[in-house]
Amino acid sequence: MKKDRQSQSNAVSGTPGFKSWLPIVISFISFGMSVFTLWDTKLAPFSLNVISTGRVTLTANPQSPGAQQSAIAIQLLFSNSGARPGYIDDVALIIRKLKGLDRPMVLRSLFEDTDPTLNFTKDLPPPKFSAFTSFCLRPGETVAKTIFFVPMKGTDRFVIEKGIYSVTPCTTVVGTDSEWVLWKSKDVDVDDDDMTALHRIVATPEAGGAQFVKLMLRSKTSRQQDYALDNLKKQVDQIK
Repeated sequence: MKKDRQSQSNAVSGTPGFKSWLPIVISFISFGMSVFTLWDTKLAPFSLNVISTGRVTLTANPQSPGAQQSAIAIQLLFSNSGARPGYIDDVALIIRKLKGLDRPMVLRSLFEDTDPTLNFTKDLPPPKFSAFTSFCLRPGETVAKTIFFVPMKGTDRFVIEKGIYSVTPCTTVVGTDSEWVLWKSKDVDVDDDDMTALHRIVATPEAGGAQFVKLMLRSKTSRQQDYALDNLKKQVDQIK
């Protein structure tokens, strides 16, 4: 009898059960969620991500002598997943011809396409460009920009030829001591049709050493995007 009473007494006055701990657990979870929300919405630093959409444009540098120097434009998505704004200081492009002995080449940002409108009239108006400048990304903001890249100097030899090229976007952010970050590469296949279009670019000398350039823009998609579309076509072909 004494043992039964002793066990009953221990059951009544023993360690508290789960129900007594439940409010404390809920309080800790609520506190953790509050801290995470504060960090995610107010304290998280600027966090940049850059993705190439796979849209590529082949053309020439209109500022080079005789427009003989090639240029390339790619569409990039800039996104900020942080809670604070940040400034993109500069954007560059590393380009390399695959399956060859060519060394990688760094191209600098020069222009930004300000008018993506297509025009199929006989007399095409000149494309609308603006000088590329640093820009700000607000918290949670995503911006798409089509940026034209050219060699470091107008006299540098750079001519796009038939073959496969790898292009890698690079960025620097204000406040990082010009530290460059390399993002995911895309591959571009330059074929005979592209070369025919690029050969139509003509530079006409004018008075005072200036030149008038009849610029051609050859738009393409990356090999990765072409591969994805081929897979989609195969899926569609299997539909009965």
